[in-house]
Formats: sequence, C-alpha cells, structure tokens
Amino acid sequence: MEGRNLDEVPFVVLDFETTGLEPEAGDRICELGAMKLKGGRKGEVFWRLVDPGRPISQGAFSVHHITPGMLEGAPSMEEVLPEFLRFLGDDVIVAYNASFEMKFLGSELGRVGLPPPSNLVVDVLSMARRLLPGLGNYSLGRVARRLGVEHSQAHRAMGDVSATAGVFLLLLDMVRGRGINTLGQLLGFLGS
Repeated sequence: MEGRNLDEVPFVVLDFETTGLEPEAGDRICELGAMKLKGGRKGEVFWRLVDPGRPISQGAFSVHHITPGMLEGAPSMEEVLPEFLRFLGDDVIVAYNASFEMKFLGSELGRVGLPPPSNLVVDVLSMARRLLPGLGNYSLGRVARRLGVEHSQAHRAMGDVSATAGVFLLLLDMVRGRGINTLGQLLGFLGS
C-alpha cells in the first residue's frame, strides 16, 4: 500500500465524540463518524450515536452537547463495532489528532477482546503543523478557517469528519507540490 500513488489510496476519515478525555479512566465513545475518500473524492459515510453505558462528563457535554436523551435507544458499541470495522476495512485511517482517536478506538476494541486496528494512520494535525508553520493554534477550526474549509457542526462527529476531509485534501495538494506522491512518501514526511 505504501508504494501506491496518493490518488489510488483508499482513505477513511474518522472522528469520535466521547464521554470524557481518558479511556484509561473508563471514558467511552458516544458518537462515531467516518467518510471514505479516494482520488480526491468524498464517498460513503458512516455515522452512529452510541450508548456509552456511562454518563457524559460536564466537560465533554460542554464541547459536543450530546445529551442523554439523544443517546436513548442508541445501540451499544459492542453492537456497532462489527459494522464500523467492516466500514474501515484495510483503508488508511485519517484523523485530526489521530493519537486521541486511535486511543479510544483501541480501548473500545480491547473491551470486546479485539486487538487495535492494524490500518496505517495519517494524522492531519501533524500535516497541518508541518505545512502551515506559525499558526500558533492548530485546532481543527483554526486550520479549517486558514484554508477556507467550511466547518459547520464543530465538535460533532460528522461535522468534524467533513472539515477534516476538506483540510486533508487541501494539505495533500500542498504535499504533492513538494514532490510527495505516494503514501510511503507522505508517511515518511510525517515521520510515521
């Protein structure tokens, strides 16, 4: 896969909203969103609210505004994971602050006795820091504004997925301008 041209690589952009910031302390995913990308085109999407089986912290609620009522009747992560993993397949995972998202995904998989995904991962935050020096604040909203990418419904899974996808596609154009044309070259550029 690493030798493939970036236009031929199947990417899947993902984002999770959570009950808090620490999966090691029991925080869980309460919303997941993902979108397929290939050849610069946005494709199929996956979105689910998930019953996390625990309350959402006040801090997390103040960010994403997901209420207990919104999660009433939602499936458990154990129910959603098989479908989500099929959606991910072997595609390259793209996320903004990927280590955070992957930590939560790994925690949820560990709860059901599955290993972390073996997919390659591209962190859009790392790309932004390398390609847009001097911004100071590298929040998704700030980077999206800098690049002219719409970011509606910030801090909700599909709003952040859509903004991350738009930012990622523009940053891919920038790396191509530096002669980076394959997935392996991109991963090398990012120090992965």
